[in-house]
Parts: sequence; structure tokens; C-alpha cells
Amino acid sequence: MVDANTANALRDILDGLTLTGAWWIGYAGTMRHGSRRGEDSDYTLRTFDPTKLREGMQLPEFCWDDAGTFEWGGGLCPDSFIVAAEQRLYRQFSHDPRLDTVEAIPNRDVLPVSSGD
Repeated sequence: MVDANTANALRDILDGLTLTGAWWIGYAGTMRHGSRRGEDSDYTLRTFDPTKLREGMQLPEFCWDDAGTFEWGGGLCPDSFIVAAEQRLYRQFSHDPRLDTVEAIPNRDVLPVSSGD
């Protein structure tokens, strides 16, 4: 669930982007009735409109835009996610006082093996 400051920051920064969100719905072997998802998928995909984001809403575990300018992945910790974005969006994230951010630079920082996915 997202807090008010994070919801407001995401709404402001991502306004104007059309995003696809992937919400975890359980392991593929346990199909939920009425869920929209691809075969053998643990996620349901649907449009994510950041302008409708409000405090208390669940964020998708993964989110991206079709232009490839922004994506995030969550689930590492309940209160964090990893963002990859074009420079303009990245600067907005890193300079927004409502968000706590930490940079990771591959040639400087030790990243997990899966970070190259």
C-alpha cells in the first residue's frame, strides 16, 4: 500500500505517461477464476494510470511505458522499488523531497546478478 507522500510524488512525476502494470496474483499453477493473465503467468497485466493513484492503493510489482522511458520493479521490500528512467524522469525522482532515493551505478556499486535482467 502506498503512503500519501509517495502517491502524490508518483502522480506528479508520472503524469502524462501511459503505463502497463503487472500485479502478482499467485503462482501460475493456482489459477484464480476471472483473472486476466497469460498462460503460465503469475501476474495480471492492466493499464496503470498514475494520475488516479491515491494513498492506500496497491502499486503494481512491475510497471513500464511502451516508449521505454520508464519502468519500476518492486517486491524486494514492502516499502521500496527500483526505478529505471530516462534522465528527465530520473532527475525528478531523485530530487523530489517526498521520496527517499538511493542511486546505484553498475560500474561503481555492487549489484545483484539479476540486476541485468
